[in-house]
Amino acid sequence: VVKYTSGPEFQRALIGLTGYLPVRRSVVPEYLQIVTEARPQLAEANLQVGLDLLETGDPHERPLFAKDAEAEQIINAGLERIFVVGDTPVEYLEELADQVTEAMRA
Repeated sequence: VVKYTSGPEFQRALIGLTGYLPVRRSVVPEYLQIVTEARPQLAEANLQVGLDLLETGDPHERPLFAKDAEAEQIINAGLERIFVVGDTPVEYLEELADQVTEAMRA
C-alpha cells in the first residue's frame, strides 16, 4: 500500500483531487500544471509558495516577530483563563489583543 500511495501515478491523482503537495520529488515539476488543470480558478494563485517550502523547509517554528515568545505567553495565559479555568468571558480576547499589541510595540 505504501509503495502504491507514494508512487507517481497515485501522487498525480492526489494532486488533481486535493491540490496537496506531492511526497515524491519526481512529481514536483508537474505540480503546478496538474493543480491548475484540475482547478483553473487557481491559475492566478501563488502556488509556487508551497513548492518553495519543499526546498526551504517548514516555517512553522520560526518567529515572525521579535517578541513572539512574549505574545505567545500572553495569549496562552488568556486562553487558559477562558477555556480551562472558565472564569473569564470570551470577550477577554479583545483585551488580550491590546496586551499583545502593546508588548510588540514596547
